[in-house]
Amino acid sequence: MLNSRLLLLGAFLSLTTVAQERPVPIEEITVVGEKTLIGLRYEIEREEDNLYRLFNELNSSDDLDIKCRLVRKSNSHIRSRVCEPVFFSRLRTESNRNALADIRTAWSDDGIDPVLLGNAMDTLESDSELRGKAAKDFELLSEEMLRIALENPDYLGYLQKIGELKANFERERDRHFNNE
Repeated sequence: MLNSRLLLLGAFLSLTTVAQERPVPIEEITVVGEKTLIGLRYEIEREEDNLYRLFNELNSSDDLDIKCRLVRKSNSHIRSRVCEPVFFSRLRTESNRNALADIRTAWSDDGIDPVLLGNAMDTLESDSELRGKAAKDFELLSEEMLRIALENPDYLGYLQKIGELKANFERERDRHFNNE
């Protein structure tokens, strides 16, 4: 019994010595498949998250940080991803808060005053109106993004990768839905 164990041990040691002398290539299997549109969209979102995380670390002001969130559009249960700078979110919140205060004045113990309510509803500003108000801030944001892209190759790489992913997504979407 002891001799057979010694023989097995000797055979194992000689095999490991031979294996160390002659490295055997390991087989590698690569599977290339088509990604679904949802998979492509999630990949774009992941890369955008990486891009915005890096931008938020490198930019000169917290107001320029880009934050993403899921929102439901009016009259819909479908949520969509919205990424916007902090200064714009803050401007929208302030505008809505002011409009809401005006809307509340239309209610009283006697009921709703339709004239006051109409005037208050007119104070609500659309995103395009708010973008006009924040034009200088958006210009600063663009300049900051350009500066960081010129100074940081990782940021520029994310921009290029996202561009390629979006172009690929558009091609795949057209291929799936525009088969005429």
